[in-house]
Amino acid sequence: MPLPSTRVIPDNWSEHHYFTVDGTLTATCTILRPSQELAFDPETNATTRVGDPVVVFQGKCRVQQLQPGQEQVAADQGIVNATHLVVVRWDVDPVRIGEFSDWVHIDTCPDDLELAGWDLHIEGALFSSLRWERDLYCSKELVERNPVGEE
Repeated sequence: MPLPSTRVIPDNWSEHHYFTVDGTLTATCTILRPSQELAFDPETNATTRVGDPVVVFQGKCRVQQLQPGQEQVAADQGIVNATHLVVVRWDVDPVRIGEFSDWVHIDTCPDDLELAGWDLHIEGALFSSLRWERDLYCSKELVERNPVGEE
């Protein structure tokens, strides 16, 4: 319990640490969202997405493998666990990331050249009142560039 007129966590604590996190972002990435424009193809009798994916974010990041990919089966459907953590600045459009089947393309990674060119599907993001960074939990699976979801 803090003393009267003191705080356990000082004001601007998170803001004070942003610069430290920025120094750890040694890779670059692009977060993409499939086109939201739909078109009906009478030949196939299916609705498909048309147009190029939209760039949601492009900039510095950090990539870390969490565990080897392990597929599990539940109710006869494959479930892929998040296998990678991608960290971006805390202020990267947090509300919309994770919607619309967004994915992360690793543009460069000078510390591990094998990661450059990877596409990681965003499974979820962490939100917190004391946050220095935005954590994106991703899986390395086949990324559908323009999947059609339920409207």
